[in-house]
Formats: sequence, C-alpha cells, structure tokens
Amino acid sequence: MDATTSLATIAKKLGTTLQAVRYHYEKHCIERGLIETFMIFIMPFDRAVSDLFFFIFKFDNREKMAKFALSLLDKPFVYIVGKVLDHNFLIAQIYLPKPEFRRFVDCLAKLIRGGFLQDYNYIVQDIRPGTWFSMELRYELFKDGSWIYNHKKHMKILRELHRAFMIQISKRAKAIKDKELIIQEMTETMLKASIQNYHITIDFKNRVVLHDCPVWSKCITDMRFCEHIERLLLSLPEEKAIRTLGRIYAKDWEFKPYTE
Repeated sequence: MDATTSLATIAKKLGTTLQAVRYHYEKHCIERGLIETFMIFIMPFDRAVSDLFFFIFKFDNREKMAKFALSLLDKPFVYIVGKVLDHNFLIAQIYLPKPEFRRFVDCLAKLIRGGFLQDYNYIVQDIRPGTWFSMELRYELFKDGSWIYNHKKHMKILRELHRAFMIQISKRAKAIKDKELIIQEMTETMLKASIQNYHITIDFKNRVVLHDCPVWSKCITDMRFCEHIERLLLSLPEEKAIRTLGRIYAKDWEFKPYTE
C-alpha cells in the first residue's frame, strides 16, 4: 500500500466524497488497527550503478536463521527482512551498488562452504518508474482485530487448481512444439509470448489477458483458455504456473482481443 496516496486521490478514484473516505479511514482502518505502521523507502545509492534484490535465504535450523536475521537488521542496505511460514527461510529486500553486490554474494558463498547457510536464491527487481504495483488484501481476511491467512490451505488450493489444469490441457496444446513458442517477457507484472504467429499478453497489473488466435473470441465469452495459452502455461516452471493461475482465478480479470 502506498502511504503517500492522499485521501482526496482515493475519494476521486472511488467516485465518492473526501468526507466519506476520511470517515472510513478513521473508523475502520485506524480504530480497528488495520494499519500497524509504515516505512519510508529511500534509495541511498545512485540508481544507475545499483540494483534492488529480493533474496531468499535457507537454513537447516532456526538458530542459524535467527542469528543471520539479527545480523541484517542494522544494515543500511537492507529494507525488509521476514520469515517464510513453516520453514527456516528468510526473505529480504536488499539495495546495493553492483560492486558491493559481488562482495555480498562472495560472503554468502563462504557461509555456505562453512555450513552456516544452506542455500540462497535472488532476483533483481525492476525499479524503473511505473513498473511497481501493489495488491490489496481482502477485507474478509481481517477478523477480531487480526489478519487471518492459512498459507497451507491457500497453497493446497492453488496446487489442486494446477493439477486440474494439467489434466484438462487439450491434445492440441500438447502438440505445439517448443520451437513454435517464444517467451518475449516474463516479469511479476507482465508475461508476453508469441506462439504459431499469434500473440499472448498476460498483464498482471491491469488484470487482462490479450490474444489473437481465431478461437479466442469464443474463449472470451466463456472465460476459458485456448490451446495457445494452455501451451504457454505448460511451458512455465511449475511454481510460476501455479502463481499465474492463482492470480487469474482469484481476481476479476478480463479476456480481450490482441489488437497491436
């Protein structure tokens, strides 16, 4: 949630009055404790020579994980540190100049060789203006003064959805060869591909799927995937496919013709 967004901007977007938004903000958000705190995000290094990283650190026991977490808390280049539910994993958002990043991963390699750190993964986050987006939490998840989230149940539903999708994939989708599919862009906000001279765009930010094959018009009406989109999802890593299906089915998405 962007804490710099004014109540007047929210009121304009919702088509209501500033007074109504302020009332709900004070009575429902503040008094009920929906907002615990906020943080100021400042880029201390030159963006031209620095990158923002999202790390997952894996440990074989809780004690090592806790020690590593404490070592990160007072570092100026660390923005967020959190724990993964039911695992000895830490997540961290880290902003570093490129030369310092190389030294950082060298230190991680030493920790792995020494048996302290089990493994780590990271991705480089795109910090260009307009590439970030936020996702709201459903109000049904807030009950009796606290947030409710059953991660195991949520992941079980997503994996069952993925299994059902894999079973139902058409023979025509499976017949499409690898060389006929080209993934042009794959980020957290966008997935673009060309397949058999057709185009596919899955826009996660605007919640829309664009495509231009001959049967897509019927798919739009029925809100279902054609063999080309099935083949694209089949080509993705399992976790990426699960997240993609979950995001499309969890929200009100639009299926539209690709017109570019």
